[in-house]
Amino acid sequence: MIKLIIRYIVMTCFSTLIFWNQCFATELELDVGINTKYKLETKETWRGYDRISNADLNGNDIRFVYGADNDLSWVIRYSDHQGETPTSSAYFTINLNEITPFVRYDHSLFENDGWIVEGQIAAGFNLYKTTISYPSFETKSTSGVGFMLEPSIFTGLKNENLIFGLGLNLPFDTYKDNVEWIHRGSYLTYHYSITKTPVLYLIIRFPI
Repeated sequence: MIKLIIRYIVMTCFSTLIFWNQCFATELELDVGINTKYKLETKETWRGYDRISNADLNGNDIRFVYGADNDLSWVIRYSDHQGETPTSSAYFTINLNEITPFVRYDHSLFENDGWIVEGQIAAGFNLYKTTISYPSFETKSTSGVGFMLEPSIFTGLKNENLIFGLGLNLPFDTYKDNVEWIHRGSYLTYHYSITKTPVLYLIIRFPI
């Protein structure tokens, strides 16, 4: 219940900022992640025995950006990633869904009539939900809110009013948690750790 209240407060505050910024916004930006991937480490514990697995979570990542004259941008990011870890007879499937409202500061490093390079720093909140399923077990889920801090660099070509380029982001986020089932009279605990990796974005920016 507390997590739901926190999510509501965060999203309400960010929606208010977006509404305020739209009155002063000078550009819009669409960012699409290219082959985004997270690293998954898991440990299954049952009756004193551990089984450790590693896998990749593959998925989608998209960001909507409102830019203002003061070099600040208000961003909302949606992403979902999925992966599997094997057992002797089946697979655990793990799904991660994220909504991330954040503020980004853009600093111009180089700019001429046809080219632009920017350094960027972003801070906000990750609202995430992780779902773990297995064929013979009940589906379990965990959720939470985490602080997000992320540097990045953007470079693009300028064509009249349109800027088209690539951005490289270096996320520091890691999610850790566990879920439990009762299996043959004993607890089976599934520990997981999800670490983000650098993300390459295809970026289109245009004035409004």
